[in-house]
Amino acid sequence: MKISINQLELKTLIGVFEWERQSQMSIFADVTLEIDLDTIEDNIENTVNYFTLSQALIKRASECEYELLEALLIDLRNVVIDFDQRINSLQLRLFKKGVLKEAESTSVEIDWHRHNGK
Repeated sequence: MKISINQLELKTLIGVFEWERQSQMSIFADVTLEIDLDTIEDNIENTVNYFTLSQALIKRASECEYELLEALLIDLRNVVIDFDQRINSLQLRLFKKGVLKEAESTSVEIDWHRHNGK
């Protein structure tokens, strides 16, 4: 089963240039994780609580100060994989708007699989 959180707004201090680091900016995350569920039995304890996961990502991002989106991506990846051992794979994509005037956004993405750690 796949669970997705789309366009999760994260506030963080990020950027290479001083003008970017004056205050926190919004970064947006798309999170897709895969878990094995034989039966759900309509109980939140039997699945990944995506509300709690989203709050963990929001909290971690607000505590970070990175120059590169890539560094934030790795940090947030670790939050997700440590969140619940039932997560078998993860696709995480971060979007930063306003970096290039010719583009809507820039993004970085990572795919991770528990069986090989990549």
